[in-house]
Amino acid sequence: MDKDTELKRLEQFVEKLLLSFAELKEERKRLLGVINERDAQIAELEGDITSKDSERSEISLRVGRLVEQIEDWEFDLDDDDSLSDVGASLKESAADNEG
Repeated sequence: MDKDTELKRLEQFVEKLLLSFAELKEERKRLLGVINERDAQIAELEGDITSKDSERSEISLRVGRLVEQIEDWEFDLDDDDSLSDVGASLKESAADNEG
């Protein structure tokens, strides 16, 4: 009888181990699902970041072009003023030479 008791205890112990193992497998499965969801969220956020970086680069390039156009326009204005000054000087010189 002593052996029967010990065998029953061993059976109960093995049954507990098997239940614990099954619970751990379920927990592992659940956690892997959570990890997969998080990985998907991370991938989506990385895509958003890449998109925003690309958008920011495009905006930066466009603003840079606008600034260049404004600087060219200002330079052209300065040149026009210089030419006007030269033209006025030439007219004054011609008037002085005539008079």
